[in-house]
Amino acid sequence: MFDKAVQNIIKNCLRLSTKDRFVIVSDIARQDIGKSIYEKAKEVCETKIFFIEEFTKRPAKEFPTAFEKDITKFMPTASLYAATGQEGELPLFRSKLIALLTKNLNCRHAHMIGVDEKIMETGMSMDYSLIYKASHKLYEILKNATEIEVKDPHGTSLKANFSKAIKWKADDGVPLDNGRWCNLPAGEVFTCPVSVNGQIVAWELGDYFSEKYGVLENSIMIYIKNSFITNVKSKNKKLKEEFESYLKKYSNGNRVGEFAIGCLMGLEKLIGNLLQDEKFPGVHLAFGHPYPEMTGVQDWNCESHVDVIPINVSAFVDGKEILKNGKFTIDLT
Repeated sequence: MFDKAVQNIIKNCLRLSTKDRFVIVSDIARQDIGKSIYEKAKEVCETKIFFIEEFTKRPAKEFPTAFEKDITKFMPTASLYAATGQEGELPLFRSKLIALLTKNLNCRHAHMIGVDEKIMETGMSMDYSLIYKASHKLYEILKNATEIEVKDPHGTSLKANFSKAIKWKADDGVPLDNGRWCNLPAGEVFTCPVSVNGQIVAWELGDYFSEKYGVLENSIMIYIKNSFITNVKSKNKKLKEEFESYLKKYSNGNRVGEFAIGCLMGLEKLIGNLLQDEKFPGVHLAFGHPYPEMTGVQDWNCESHVDVIPINVSAFVDGKEILKNGKFTIDLT
């Protein structure tokens, strides 16, 4: 299954050809994955791998000049991030790396923050033609939505409203155009909502929280009014304080910037890794960065982005049920 995942990355997602120049950014913790992809990719095109620790200490609090120069000198046409993520690295390192690769160098880029062997053997080994089809079928249902209601048996109860001026995006795993990037594994449709009101019970958090805490033993209840967090409750007081403190570090860090529905069918359970778990069939929100380059949001932004994942959700798009207790009630095949 691991080999199938590597082939999916190279052939079905990035679609490397002999004309490409491919750069892989990895780290010591995920060097086995990075090297495995490198060995297969170099059979297709000129390929180079960089390890973050060769240029800076972790967590990376800067985007090293030498790192930028070496990548630029290689002149890649396609790129991959296959490494862990640590606290504070999104605004100071990863965002700058993505901007360099996609905006400056015009690469098609796949981003796999926190990728591990479980992901390679499960979500990354799926049939990506089916993932592409499911995400686009779901997109057709969501693209004109005005209101989505979400509930679950754990206490989640919220309503999100949408505007046609803000685009939905199908994360289908195929960054065909240069200058475009996506997360892998793929399989979700997302946008930035106009407003969200209610509460959400999360069992997993994004950014560095995912690797640190995994699936939560004690959930975290987040109350939202007019898209901003008004209160947070959890039996895990340390996590509650850490979550609130991190969001307060950034302007708009406590504002809903993403509403998404995962559609990576075939997954059996959450594995404690946000990279894959956000694609699990269901709904999730994220606070912070609204992906303006994809959604078209123009009037606000944020340097942080923290996802929150409920489970066993039911969802209604303008009154029509599409999810019931975590299972799709519509055909996405």
